[in-house]
Amino acid sequence: MKKTMRLNSMIAVLACLVLMVVAGCGEENKSVEPEPVTPVPVQGPSGVALGNNVSLAPLLTWRASGQPGDSVVYDVYFGTQTSPPRVATAIADTTFAVGPLFPGARYYWAVHVRINGGPTGKSQVWEFLTKTGITLPIAAGNRWEYRRFIEAQEATVSFHEIEVAQAGGTWGPLPAFVFEEHTADLSSGTIDSSWTYYHHADSGLFLLGYEGSGNATPTRRVVEYDYRFNGYEFDRIEDLLRLIRADFAVGVRSATASVGPIIEDPPKRAIEYPIEVGSRWTFRKGDPWPMEKEVLGYQVLTVPAGKFGAYEIRTYYDADNDGAWDDNFIRLDYFAEQGMVKRSITLLDLELRDPLGNLIVIVDVYITYELVAYEVE
Repeated sequence: MKKTMRLNSMIAVLACLVLMVVAGCGEENKSVEPEPVTPVPVQGPSGVALGNNVSLAPLLTWRASGQPGDSVVYDVYFGTQTSPPRVATAIADTTFAVGPLFPGARYYWAVHVRINGGPTGKSQVWEFLTKTGITLPIAAGNRWEYRRFIEAQEATVSFHEIEVAQAGGTWGPLPAFVFEEHTADLSSGTIDSSWTYYHHADSGLFLLGYEGSGNATPTRRVVEYDYRFNGYEFDRIEDLLRLIRADFAVGVRSATASVGPIIEDPPKRAIEYPIEVGSRWTFRKGDPWPMEKEVLGYQVLTVPAGKFGAYEIRTYYDADNDGAWDDNFIRLDYFAEQGMVKRSITLLDLELRDPLGNLIVIVDVYITYELVAYEVE
């Protein structure tokens, strides 16, 4: 009897051992959890998109995470909320361009990283404040190309190019930049060239003088009518554009080849710095007419060269010198940190007359310059 009990006990022990191996022998079955891995935090920014007075089109830059050979991707979070939304996923670079942004606005951004497919490491949320005003990129070698569209009796398209061809030297007592520009009119086969001289200072861009060759090919286009606007007569719209007097080279009034440079004495403040909403200044008190400029607002524009955040500047004319700003002469310029991106000129009630002075028709003329390419430092 005792032998049988010992045998049963041994069988029970062996059974228990088997159960311990297979199922833990009487204990609850538990799966083995991996050790928790602490995500690698993203290193701090190495760019300039922190603090105040940040560009309206900044480049967010942060330090790389991981080791050589690791697979590393980043998610970028950006916006005006303190918990910004995700705007980019799984990018391999450590930079991300944002903008155009609005002036005087606060923005927040953060970066999340995944290394070798592991858990996400998060950065803190960084913040910055954009600048409220801008200056223009004036440096030798900078250049801008525009497509010009003129709509009157018939539409014409031409191309306009500006280059800061030279820095240094002086115009009178002031250091000067030379702006060289050319307009190729495809409809008439003409090329206009001119050179404008500016002094660039902390307080603005000052017009010093200008000269040019007028129409290079041919010297004058023969027409059967002339244009009359606010008491002035012109052989073509191009001549009227010269008289308008540009503030940033486009449409500059050129002297003929036989006339020397036209000097602005005293220099005229073409652009007041900083360019910011609400700013207003006098450009001309006369000769040929009074002109003032005002920064009306800021908007995001899309032109062939891309999307830009631009300040809208209205130029006021008193072309008939009657003491009131003309409501039939409207010019709007749009300036971004990259330079002028658009210009719109509206001339209402332009008269076309025959050689005897008889009125043929009254038309409205709309002239638009749009940036198609640029190179700036």
